[in-house]
Amino acid sequence: MARYFYSLILYLLAPLIFLHLIVRGFKSREYWYRWRERLGFIPKINQKNIIWIHAVSVGEVMAAIPLIKNLQKSFRGRTILVTTTTPTGSEQVLNSFGSSVNHFYIPYDFNGSINRFMKCINPAILILMETELWPNTINYCTQKKIPVVLANARMSLKSYRTYRSFSFLTSPMFAMITLVCAQYEDDLKRFEALGVSRGQMIRTGNIKFDVIIEKKDRENAAVIREQLDKKTVLIASSTHDGEDKIVLEIFRNLRRKFSMLVLILVPRHPERFESVSNMLNRSGFSIKRRSVDKQFSEADVILGDTMGELKSLYGVSDIAFIGGSFIKTGGHNPIEAAIWEIPVLVGPHTFNFSSVNKILEESGGLKTCASQNSLEIEISKLLNDPAYKNKSGRAALKAVEDNIGALSLLTGKIEDLIA
Repeated sequence: MARYFYSLILYLLAPLIFLHLIVRGFKSREYWYRWRERLGFIPKINQKNIIWIHAVSVGEVMAAIPLIKNLQKSFRGRTILVTTTTPTGSEQVLNSFGSSVNHFYIPYDFNGSINRFMKCINPAILILMETELWPNTINYCTQKKIPVVLANARMSLKSYRTYRSFSFLTSPMFAMITLVCAQYEDDLKRFEALGVSRGQMIRTGNIKFDVIIEKKDRENAAVIREQLDKKTVLIASSTHDGEDKIVLEIFRNLRRKFSMLVLILVPRHPERFESVSNMLNRSGFSIKRRSVDKQFSEADVILGDTMGELKSLYGVSDIAFIGGSFIKTGGHNPIEAAIWEIPVLVGPHTFNFSSVNKILEESGGLKTCASQNSLEIEISKLLNDPAYKNKSGRAALKAVEDNIGALSLLTGKIEDLIA
């Protein structure tokens, strides 16, 4: 009964859902296209035993890349379908895999949309990355005996409280999940409290620790690093509105003392590239854009306005600040910076990555800065003391290396379900 009520509410909200797409389209025109996919109208895939992986946006796609590559090796000849919710996620899938996987937007959780979509793909399994849960989609899979795996699953305290508030709807949904591969023990406890039995769960760790630096990442980083010669590079990645100004102000203050310091600024969302570029152009610094410039030796600030190159840009850098943490977004993944053996700094709001940050912080590879002033002080300390900076960077890398292994365990569990 609860799910039928949910479906009714969803249909009533449909005009607002599509209005939301229209509004978002003013910032990123990609939201105005491919609406048929969001309603389940896709070409039929004429293969059997399709492996379906859903990753919401860029972060989830990046986490899924090693898993997808493992599954491609284990199940040669099987079709892999990757769905996303956002255009940036879609672009990341295409950049990473090209035509070696099929890709569509996931349909909205309307019963009609899900039915149309499922009849066109007939999957052997559904793998949901992290915590992307839709009651009607999961119910359809249960009715058709399609295993549903929640991979690299996490359950923040904030999300847990939200799900608990709607337990009449969410408890049956959680009970339908075939396997929850959770990152940490706290996640297991919260999933169990939400209705997942212990027999349906396993702690795998976080597959994001299994990230590797590809040859192309090293090559791309080396080109820019050579141009910058002996300069010291601070990267501010995945920044949100408001954080760019904070970082630029800190950079301006630090440049008075550290004249060889260069800033790489990478906004989280592509629709903000132009506005951040305009802000930087008014700063008085020499600005270069990664998307159009080829020579960076004279740059004071480099705007990272390309997709799929963040890992390479970490390789250019000496110190990393991870955005989304000075506003209440919950932070972003620090592991891709740590693997380059550089110190990692974050603001106070990192609830989305609390477990990862705790591991890195306890190792000495990450520092939480409560304010703009404390962030500036910590960067200055790292710049003044190369031994301290190098020690922090080594600690960050070791923390990553000590937590590798989740990917192999997760892949094995999935293989058991679809072999």
